[in-house]
Amino acid sequence: MKNKKRFYNIFWRWHFYAGIFIAPLLITLTISGIGYLFYTNVENQLYDHLFFGNSNKDESVSIDRAIENAESNFNGYSVAKISVLNDDYNTRFTMTNTEGDQKYVFIDDHNQIVGSQNTATTYSNVMRGLHSSLFVGGTVVNYLVELAACWAIFLLISGVYMSFKGKVFKRQKGTKNKRQKHKKLHAITGTIIAIPMVILIFTGLPWSALMGDVIYSTAQSHPSIGIPELQQVPPISEINEIPWATRKNEAPTSADAHAHHHGMASNMADNENMISLQQLMEKIDESHISKPYSIVYPMSEDGVYTVSKGSNTGVTGLDVSPNEEVTSYFDQ
Repeated sequence: MKNKKRFYNIFWRWHFYAGIFIAPLLITLTISGIGYLFYTNVENQLYDHLFFGNSNKDESVSIDRAIENAESNFNGYSVAKISVLNDDYNTRFTMTNTEGDQKYVFIDDHNQIVGSQNTATTYSNVMRGLHSSLFVGGTVVNYLVELAACWAIFLLISGVYMSFKGKVFKRQKGTKNKRQKHKKLHAITGTIIAIPMVILIFTGLPWSALMGDVIYSTAQSHPSIGIPELQQVPPISEINEIPWATRKNEAPTSADAHAHHHGMASNMADNENMISLQQLMEKIDESHISKPYSIVYPMSEDGVYTVSKGSNTGVTGLDVSPNEEVTSYFDQ
């Protein structure tokens, strides 16, 4: 009897300490998660002009000329990615400079510039940064968020155990005081949300730092689990628009090793060996890849164009359902 009571008390203490440790993090993750859940609705209202508006120019230019205009207007920045969004949305350029700063530039149906955004201050990126890394980032913070999620599982399991072991749900004679009423309410609420919370946590772990790598490695080692092996060696990308299953794979190379990288220090006009974006988009159409999709420029001199459709990209106007995900690679 003493051992059972001692075991119960140990559970109670750990449940209490776990609650104190993870409560602030869980509240932050809950609020930021709810905010991120509705990012599309919020951004459609906040950035209505950029997403759907037009420039004051009626002249139509090619997509390649639009890139030149963007790089000319934003000195020091070069286009690293193009997001061809759903039909109602304007196309978006992601531009970077040598310091690693980024901005979004939107072009209308005439491929004329509508406006720009600082990527760090967009609603979706702020919510994502808060939810995934508490704005701090780095391995330690990512592990801390993951640890809080795992402790939440223990908190739920230990709470359910103590609710039944402590006979909280048992009808008791006499008048209950406030403490007993609050205890029962706490136990009932915790028991009801236990299963949905555990499911929510486990479905979030694939995107975490430690368990994410373990799940990814396991899926790659055992393709029958759900991630098919590709006939070619797929490319690497840490960019969130790329479907999760192919985000970390090793990159293939372009046939022409002398092609120039369209990166932070280069200009599209200097890339004589590189196909134009217009040519690439024609090849994308021939491959029956429909909007929305993103085009990521080669990350090295012998890299490839990565064209992808992904779910849960965090980009308004770019998401597709999971069964529509595509990752394709085009020689530059």
